[in-house]
Amino acid sequence: MPSQTVTGQSADLKLDNHCLRLSGVVDKNSVPALHKKSLEIARSDSPPTEVCLEAVAHIDSAGLALLLEWRSWAKRANQSLSLSHAPRQLRMLAKLSQLDEVLGLE
Repeated sequence: MPSQTVTGQSADLKLDNHCLRLSGVVDKNSVPALHKKSLEIARSDSPPTEVCLEAVAHIDSAGLALLLEWRSWAKRANQSLSLSHAPRQLRMLAKLSQLDEVLGLE
């Protein structure tokens, strides 16, 4: 499947093979567009098994909620979805929210 990209308020989302690459500022302004695009990706024949976060410049609680939604989709489809290169900010948010284990960030 070719790479797909969405640009919302300075954030990008690309599907590259089975890796969902998230980059830029993932916040309340960009999450709606990212969520809309991710709905299309979730319906694809080859859903992602990993979310790569190494290019995320900033993430807030809206971004955390988006990641939780993606994990939920994967679980309902009996698939796993791992997070790689989680930024320190996300790790801190997840720990404060007691979601680090849910997201596999312990």
